[in-house]
Amino acid sequence: MSQPDMQAPETDNAAHRVVPAPLRPDSADVIIRSCDKVDYLVHKAVLSMASTVFEDMFSIPQPEDSPKSAKGLPIIDFSEDSRTLDIILRLCYPLDFMSPINIIDRLQSLLQAAQKYVLCDVMQRLANQMQLRTTAAQAPLRIYALANSFGLEEATRTAAKQMLHLKPADIKFVPELRLISAAAYHRLLEYHEECRRIASEVVTDAKVLDSLRSSAGLNRFVVKELHGPGCQSVLVKSSTNEFRMPAYIHRYLGAIARELEATPAVPIPLYRRHLNATHREAVKCQICRQYKWSDFLDLAIVLSQQVERSISQVRLIYEP
Repeated sequence: MSQPDMQAPETDNAAHRVVPAPLRPDSADVIIRSCDKVDYLVHKAVLSMASTVFEDMFSIPQPEDSPKSAKGLPIIDFSEDSRTLDIILRLCYPLDFMSPINIIDRLQSLLQAAQKYVLCDVMQRLANQMQLRTTAAQAPLRIYALANSFGLEEATRTAAKQMLHLKPADIKFVPELRLISAAAYHRLLEYHEECRRIASEVVTDAKVLDSLRSSAGLNRFVVKELHGPGCQSVLVKSSTNEFRMPAYIHRYLGAIARELEATPAVPIPLYRRHLNATHREAVKCQICRQYKWSDFLDLAIVLSQQVERSISQVRLIYEP
């Protein structure tokens, strides 16, 4: 069941906006007032189940002169603004959460509120949102810092993996870095560096290339004899084997390695882009021109899959 938008206010008086409860608004029995004067009609029972802090708050008898609404509902002032409370209170209800477009800009205040009021389920729902690839990819360093500072390990790892799409030179300062230790940031840079090293080894290390010969993507390019003076080959030696590949394939692997040394999460289109020059060289040889364009695409796919498998084995050292 989708949750109605709590930011569709009704007018109570000139000073405040009144937002109905997302579920059975007529039975709301308390008003939460934000610091910017927005009143939220909610249910004590729902909030009490979400947090023992709320449960204790509602169990304390209110003084006779405490503020009440025109309908006699008690009003409790909160220090959070309406942008924060709107999401926090909706997350307390057992309904679907529709993430706002600018959720990342609100995450710190949301996480602080969830922590302050001991909203364990709300904290988990926020963590799940941060672990979504679409969320983490928008601002991976901000998500990494926020997740790490609030002890959300899996969200921290998800964000660290999304950082692999960035070159080190493209990693810019974000204010959320002030929330984490130098050790936590160092672990991120360490992880990025190790993934770059592992990724580039896939296309340069002779032993790894030898193991990839079992795949159709690379094995079809193994040269068993010289094709002629216009088609050079390169000898690849591992500790257990040796084989030859066309020089243009070797140059292609070198180009991919340079990309991976900067950005280990190279997208498939980038693997394909370097194939254009490779294919142009191949058609110059009477024998190599038998290769189809799909053969080169298969090679790109095999390499990208192996790189993904290899860097998935690298584990970020989590530094809480």
